[in-house]
Formats: sequence, C-alpha cells, structure tokens
Amino acid sequence: MVVFDDSTATSDGNAPSSSTSLSLIQGIRHNDQEAWDRFVLLWGPLIYNRCRKWLPDACARDVSQEVFLAVCTGIHRFRRDGPKQRFRCWIRTVIRSKLQEHWRKNKRQIGPVGGSDNLEALGRIADPLSDDDDESWCSPGMIVARGLDILLPTLSPEVQQMVQLVYFEHYSYAEAAQKLGKTPEAVRQAMCRFRRDLKDMLDGFLD
Repeated sequence: MVVFDDSTATSDGNAPSSSTSLSLIQGIRHNDQEAWDRFVLLWGPLIYNRCRKWLPDACARDVSQEVFLAVCTGIHRFRRDGPKQRFRCWIRTVIRSKLQEHWRKNKRQIGPVGGSDNLEALGRIADPLSDDDDESWCSPGMIVARGLDILLPTLSPEVQQMVQLVYFEHYSYAEAAQKLGKTPEAVRQAMCRFRRDLKDMLDGFLD
C-alpha cells in the first residue's frame, strides 16, 4: 500500500538515492524499485491532496491507490509526442478517470439503498470535474516545492544553511562563504551537488 506522507523515505531517514542513470519515468517503465520509491515519495501527497479535494479521507486514499496502480500498469503508454503530452497532464487525466470511476460506482450503489428519488437527484448533479482546469496542484513550482520538502531534511545543517542563503536568499557564493566562514569553492561545490540531486529527483516531471 502506498503511504501518502514522507514516511516512504528510506529507513536511515534519507530520500532514496539518485544513483540510477535512468529518469524516474524510464525507471518506472523498467520496474525499477528505486525509481518507484522516489516517484511515490514525490507524488504521493500531491495525488492524495488532489483526491482529497473531492472526497473524504478514506475514499481519497482508496482512489489514490487506484491512481498509483493505473500509473504502474499504464506508464508504458505515456509518450511525449507534443507540448501537451507532459507527465503532469497525463497524471491529471489518470486522476480524473479514477475519480469518475469512483463516482459512477457510488451512483450504482445508491440505487437500491436510497431509492429512485435519491438516484434521480444524484443523476442531476454535474460532474464536479467538468469545468475544472486547475493545474496549480501539479504546477512546476508545486513539484519543486515538494522536491525541496523531501531533499532538504537529508542535508547536513551546514549545507542547509548554504542552500538557505544561496538558493532562497540569493546570496552569491562569496557572500555566503563569508557569512558561514567557508571558502566560495566549498559553497559552490555543495550547491552543485544540491542542484544535481534536486534535478535528478524531478527529472521528467517539470517539462
């Protein structure tokens, strides 16, 4: 079962490593466990929160599980054949499909319990997703923020300070080095490793 919080990190408290040369999408296609773990860690809360917008907690978790199953079995059909063929668009379609399946299933179940009046009333309810074009939940900024939430706690306090100054507060390497009592080269190398790890984590999900 997929867990929709940060407890899917590895047992030593670190995010899964980025040693594999495959992108996450390629890794999932090749049934690479590390790639799948990283995907769940990054996307689990985003998918759950999206489902939770429309469903109570227990149903949102069930539908989220269905989304992950659909990704696992259908990722080989995902292709980047044009500007609209982005992974973010594809997974939005998967979530929409699973939400609609959930509502259709519940509609069938209501008939014998609630009677014809209840079923007729439900039939008059418009699809809540029919005019929903909200992409903010999976925007590049939101995905980067999720990646930072995962990556930052795995860094040493010293590197976290460097990231705070250079990445968030836009200090130069020299300014950060002076403030932290380090050399500019040490700051530069730490930031290169940080940016590389963040890029590896988000590979394939921002374009």
